This record gives sequence, C-alpha cells and structure tokens, in this order.
Amino acid sequence: MAHLNTEPTEEDAADLQFPKDLSNVDQSIVRHQIVTTKLEDSVVENKCFICDQILYEPYIRCAVCEIIFLCKTCFCSGQEKLCHTNNHDYVIIKNNFSLFQNSNWNAKEEIKFLNLLLKFGYGNWTDISLGLLNKTPEECEKHYLTYYLTNSCVAQLPKFNSFVYSYAEVCTYSSNRKNTIDPPRYTETETNYKLIAGYNPVRSDFEINFDNHAEMILNNLSARNNLTNDKCLNERIHLAMIEIYNRRLKSRKEREQIIKNHGLISIKKKNMCFDRYSSFIDKQLVKRLHIFSQFFNGINYDSLMETFYRIGELKQKMHTLFKYRSIGVKSLDEIYVYTEVSKIKNSSSKILSQYTNASELKNVQKFSLASVPKKRQTQQPINLYPNMPGYEKLSEKEKELCAILRLVPKSFIDHKHLLITEYNKFGKVTLSQARHLLKIDVNKTKKIFEYFSKEGWINRL
Repeated sequence: MAHLNTEPTEEDAADLQFPKDLSNVDQSIVRHQIVTTKLEDSVVENKCFICDQILYEPYIRCAVCEIIFLCKTCFCSGQEKLCHTNNHDYVIIKNNFSLFQNSNWNAKEEIKFLNLLLKFGYGNWTDISLGLLNKTPEECEKHYLTYYLTNSCVAQLPKFNSFVYSYAEVCTYSSNRKNTIDPPRYTETETNYKLIAGYNPVRSDFEINFDNHAEMILNNLSARNNLTNDKCLNERIHLAMIEIYNRRLKSRKEREQIIKNHGLISIKKKNMCFDRYSSFIDKQLVKRLHIFSQFFNGINYDSLMETFYRIGELKQKMHTLFKYRSIGVKSLDEIYVYTEVSKIKNSSSKILSQYTNASELKNVQKFSLASVPKKRQTQQPINLYPNMPGYEKLSEKEKELCAILRLVPKSFIDHKHLLITEYNKFGKVTLSQARHLLKIDVNKTKKIFEYFSKEGWINRL
C-alpha cells in the first residue's frame, strides 16, 4: 500500500471515516497541482509526516500546515498527528503532466533533462540522451531550442530579442584564386613549425596561448558549488570570477591582435621585409626606425617605411640626374641616347681589349726540337712520427710505403681496409676498381694495389 498507482479522488475521500463534527471546518477540500522544485528524480528528500517513509511522487502536502507531507497510504486512511487533521486542505504534488503546450515531455522528464544538461553542458546531446529513455540526441537538441530558447512560454525563462540580419551581396574575386597561397600546414617535427612559435595558420591560433591556464579559474565555478551560505555573496563571488576570466581573455586577445597587426608570426619573413629597404635606406636607420613599430599598427608602420624608402629612391635618382647634368646631358631624351652609346662603347672596348692584350700570343714560345723537357722532380718522402694515429698498427714495410707515397698511417689503414673488404665481398678486385674506390692519385693507387697483391691480401686479376 506504500506505492499506490491510483490518484486519490473526491469519491475516495468521501468514503473515509472523517470526524462527524465539522461545523467549524470549511467543507470544501481544495486540491492543486504543482511541480516539485527539487532537481532530483522521482525520489525526493521529504518524508511522510505520519509513517516517516521516503515520499514518491505523487504525494500530498497539507495546505494548512504547509510543511507537512503525507504519502498516499496515510492520506487515504485519514491518519492524523499533532496539529494535522484529516480535514485540512491538501495539494497533490506530481510531475507526470506536460509542462509545455504541444509537448509530449512530462515534468519528470523535464527535470531529469535539465539535470543532465547542467551536468554534461550544452551541446553534449549524446550523453544527455543516454540518461533519458527513448530520447535521441536530435530530439533533445530540438526540444531545448524549441521550448527553452525560441518559443519559451514560461515567464521565469529569459526572453531573447530577435536579431536583424543584413545580407550583403557576394562579390566575386577581383584576382585569380589560383594565384592565392594556401596556409602552410607544418607538422610538429618540421623546423618551420618551431620558427612560427607553434602557430596554426589553418585554425588561426597558437598551440600554447598566452596565459594558457586562464581557464583553470572556472573549475570552481558551478551552479551547485556554494562557497558560503550567503546566496548573494556566492553570486558576487561567481561574477567576480567571471570578470577575472574575461580580463585574462582580453589580455590574451590584445597580444594576439598585436602579433597579427605587425606580422610577428615569422621573424624570418619580418627581417626579409627589412632587407628590402637596405638598397635605399641605411641599415642603422632601419634599426632606429624599428622603435616606432610600437606606436603604429602594421599597415601604418609599413607606410612609414615605404615613405623613407621612397625618399631614398628619389635621392638616388636626383644624384643620377646631377651626374648627367655635370657631363652636359640636360634632357631625358639625351639621357637615353647617352645610355645606348655608352653600352656600345663599353662592348667595343671589351672586344678591343681582347685583341690588344693578346696574352696567349705573348706566352707562346718558339718550338725547338733540341729543347728537351725537364725531368719531373720527385717528391721527398715524409717523416712518420710515433704519435700519429694508427702508427703502431703498421709494419716496417707499410711505414716505408707510407713515407714514399706521402700518406699518413690513418689514411693508409682506411685504404687497406676498403680494398680487403671489397675483395672478401666479391672475390676479386681490379686496378680500375681500386682507383674508383680509393679516389686518390693513380700512381699511389697502383703502388698500393701492387703491394697488397705481393703480400697476398688480394689476388691480382
């Protein structure tokens, strides 16, 4: 009898054995239907005033005593206790009715839906739908947008003003889209990714933002997390936390805007832009003008540098005109004629110098049959020292060969290892192969090859 599914009716109340003396009591028993304010499921924290059992909706609240709640069993049996009598007005508390018009969701589902929305957050419709029976994520999203945002009929919910949208005509591209450059997509292992400080051009943000832990302040911000017992103080604390978070976000956005305005993502490209002005502006002046970048945005600072660049260009042009004027050239047409004639003169002078120098004719000596070429002077052997790398690994014959060939011990050992390895691998080594492997003087290669063949380390083919 503790969990009756039937709702008490006036006929049931008439059959109860109420006291007969009801002369001073209002006979009209008033019933109301209200929605419980608890944000839990069907189980509430209230207990029955008579039997002290946990109340399950629907249950009864005394309209006279106000703080007394009764279960269906005690109410139907007419139980009384202390100041409460069974002829008091009562209110039926239940949540199996529809809260919104034209909605098939009852109040119980609405309460559970709001609890899940508060727990998982807006947008996690998949997780929210798992906590509701026979509700898909699309239905949850549509229900929230329809009855809580768009067409809210509850007075306690905030009203949203409709926005006026202005539609602009779509302009075609004034330039060819094929000439545009896609944003670079560097991976984390590439060097260019480190040069742009972890900036992702596709998302237009950084991997690690300024004040990257600013969101940590919102961990303690929750509708159910009351820092004090004072409701107004809790609200002020939460608003202060949000204000601090907004200030930190504003500081982050200001720095990102500075980086964007001045093009500070890639310092290498920024320096390349400065090199452009070096042809007409002194480098020291460019560095001194760089201090003004903190007072201008990117476009205005570039305009300033272009102005100085134009000044330097005009000065150079004036210097060129002064030079032409000093040699008697006074008009632009004369400058053109003078330039063309100078080109012809310079080319003719270059050709003439090739004949006048005739260095190849001066160096030619008369050929004589009696002239015998001088014998090529032989190179002297080098001295090998015990502190040289690999000296102790050589035999006396090898040391003598290294001195004659002017090879250090370490190089000789490397050549020896290379030829023996090649011979063990293929079973033969020719002189041409040895020349290709050692890549030294052919005479030295031949002597080394003959020595190895003589010692029996390789077979000569």
